[in-house]
Amino acid sequence: MHDTDAFTPLESAEPVRGYAMVRLELALCGLVAAALLDFEGDGRLAILLLAIFVPFAAVIAVLSQRRPEFALNPAVGVADIVSLAVIMAVVPAAYAAVQFSAVVLALAYPLVRGELRGAVFAGLTVAVLVPIAILSDPPPDDDRLVFYELVFAVAAISGALFTGRIAASESLARRRARELTRRIIEAGYEARRDVAQSLHDGPVQELVSADMKVTGAMNASARGDSDRTRMLLDDARDIIERNVNALRNELIALGPVAFDELSFQEAVEQCAPAWGRRYEVEVHTHLAPLDMPNETCGALFGIAQEAVANAGRHADARRVELTLTADDGYVELCIADDGKGFGGVSPLGSREPGHLGLASMRERAEIVGGHLAIESSEAGTAVRARVPAPTPR
Repeated sequence: MHDTDAFTPLESAEPVRGYAMVRLELALCGLVAAALLDFEGDGRLAILLLAIFVPFAAVIAVLSQRRPEFALNPAVGVADIVSLAVIMAVVPAAYAAVQFSAVVLALAYPLVRGELRGAVFAGLTVAVLVPIAILSDPPPDDDRLVFYELVFAVAAISGALFTGRIAASESLARRRARELTRRIIEAGYEARRDVAQSLHDGPVQELVSADMKVTGAMNASARGDSDRTRMLLDDARDIIERNVNALRNELIALGPVAFDELSFQEAVEQCAPAWGRRYEVEVHTHLAPLDMPNETCGALFGIAQEAVANAGRHADARRVELTLTADDGYVELCIADDGKGFGGVSPLGSREPGHLGLASMRERAEIVGGHLAIESSEAGTAVRARVPAPTPR
């Protein structure tokens, strides 16, 4: 679960600078309004703004451009509250303007400091300003004042919690996206390394052996040893045929994208025995003969491959059923296993840390306009990918 107590570092300094500019705009607008209206008649509000709030807001705005981390210091938030409290205490007629400004700052603060700190800032703002408002005798009468202060407290705190929760959710989504990207890149490196190692240890070594046998056959032929020549050529041919089949299996494992003429059904049926051996499960297929473009075939093949791998590696499944059906304008692929499931945890939950394989399956389904659902229990797991039935190839 996402920890709201932990502050998430910002992706950039723009929110900090934006928050500093909001503070400065409030101060300048208040100064202009106080100078023009001067409803107290003595200029106290304008003097306070010019002497305290405007210089403070200007300094923070400048620092946010050069040293954004300084503008995030909790002391800056405390200074905001103190400035508003002084203005309200000295100029009670500015009561409404101070309350409005406090709500704006309370709503914006969680966007740069996180949900918990935002709630603390809003609560501290309410705790300081409400008593001062009651004691300083502002324009509203007592009954209205209590009502206004109650609305102010609820608006500040609930608004801060809401904006903080939104900011936390967005930060979590960005972190998950970065982590997924990083792991996909690492998986790509790992896959290329595995392919390189497989080719080096298998076909490359075998073809070197075939080349040596062909060379030996040529030498034997030059000596007139026909039996030796025939034996060496037969051995070389066996090696070449074996490696042609091995390379073809590697291509098939890449899915329908490896061959334009290879359908989803053919790719899965040819790979199912290899998947069964690799992941130690029985793979049974029930696939309707559907004509789909390569993009859809590739997406569904990747989902099937990952689901079978998860069933064998993580769920300790013994049997996996792959079913492909078409109904009501949609194609549905279901991969059901008899493994141990996810232990009551929602595998695609928004607050789960995320699993590369599950995320990649969901992305594959969404890329072709579909969606992925996972049903899990102690009796097993069913992965269902439902995508729009595409225009035939």
